[in-house]
Amino acid sequence: MKITMKKPLLNKIITHGIIVCSAILSSNIYAQTIEQQLNQCAQISQASARLSCFDTLTTAHSTTRAPIVKVIAPEQPTVKAAVQEVQPLFGFETKVISQTPERIIASITSLSKNPYGLYKISLDNGQVWKQMSSTQFKLSTNEQIFIKKGALGSFLLGKEGRNKSIRVKRVK
Repeated sequence: MKITMKKPLLNKIITHGIIVCSAILSSNIYAQTIEQQLNQCAQISQASARLSCFDTLTTAHSTTRAPIVKVIAPEQPTVKAAVQEVQPLFGFETKVISQTPERIIASITSLSKNPYGLYKISLDNGQVWKQMSSTQFKLSTNEQIFIKKGALGSFLLGKEGRNKSIRVKRVK
């Protein structure tokens, strides 16, 4: 059995539902919690009146804003202190994820070559690096060098005033 209603009658029922819903919400909007008001809207059987109830509820609560809280960040350490903290980690990028400098400058304390003619370089800061590329590069002890970050996590060793560098990997 199918029940049909005329459009004017259906519109009248929807309008009365909206008015009743608005009256309920406006009279109790501050006396009830949001959960209680949502439950009241959910109990309305007419779909359009239920939607109108939820719309009225959200419109009423959207005007209240949460208080703005200002967060003050702690004072940042000086650049020199930060470099001294992370310099021992320079070269271990894949093992330790941290902020490290883009480049370090150090002096060579000792040099040795493996059977393939590749250098093992000890620096004055305690780091030990090994040459990864077979490129010829002259180095000597007590010489000042730089090591900078290269592409894809690699590192390049070079000298100031020289346009050549070799690929190196940190050992220690």
